[in-house]
Amino acid sequence: MKPFRCLIAVLFFFAIVSINQHLHAQTPADRVTTPIDDRLSVARPGNVHPLARAEFDAGPVAPDHRLERMLLVLQPDAAQQRALEALLAAQQDPQSPQYHRWLTPETFGKMFGVSERDLQQVTAWLLGHGFEVEPAPSSRRQLLFSGTAAQVEAAFHTQIHVYRVNGETHYANSTDPEIPAALAAVVQGVASLNDFHSVAMHQGPLDTKLRPLSRPAPEYSSGGTNYMAPADFATIYDVAA
Repeated sequence: MKPFRCLIAVLFFFAIVSINQHLHAQTPADRVTTPIDDRLSVARPGNVHPLARAEFDAGPVAPDHRLERMLLVLQPDAAQQRALEALLAAQQDPQSPQYHRWLTPETFGKMFGVSERDLQQVTAWLLGHGFEVEPAPSSRRQLLFSGTAAQVEAAFHTQIHVYRVNGETHYANSTDPEIPAALAAVVQGVASLNDFHSVAMHQGPLDTKLRPLSRPAPEYSSGGTNYMAPADFATIYDVAA
């Protein structure tokens, strides 16, 4: 068992070193290093709602249809992600010097967000397509923007369609959005390109082909939005009984 314990101790040591390096890092690395060209695009798979299907499709929305507060999800690089996972584990370990040492949004952004230059380039790209962009949050992990269906089609190479599901009318993107290849390192995808809302399984899903689960399976996250259960709140703010 001793060699195994030594290995765990070594891994833990390097995790703490990685955390401390990021804590003292001045800025994240720039990852948008080539000119942004809309003609060179890559798809972002997994960004189509499961109910946006051909059998429910009623055709495209009007070009001037407004989509409010869409969410462009930004992603960390591999080193940032590893450091974040190590920090999250250390914050829950009573033996760690990082135990319950929570970060401010500003510190989180400096450690695990995209660089200021990359953020400016992504923002400029959205503005160039006519979108209204809200001030970036301190975390530098997402951008909220609003615009028309025509602007979405031009920027993300996808159409917004009307879908009629069980008597309800919704809108959603019909294919996975695309982004310029130059932004692929920092843009994970686009959330909120639809107005479908999560429905509790016991209340009856929109799609009649879906069936209630045999046991509860709550969904705590949706796209770029994170939800907090009571136990999470108690742990984060150290108010657990």
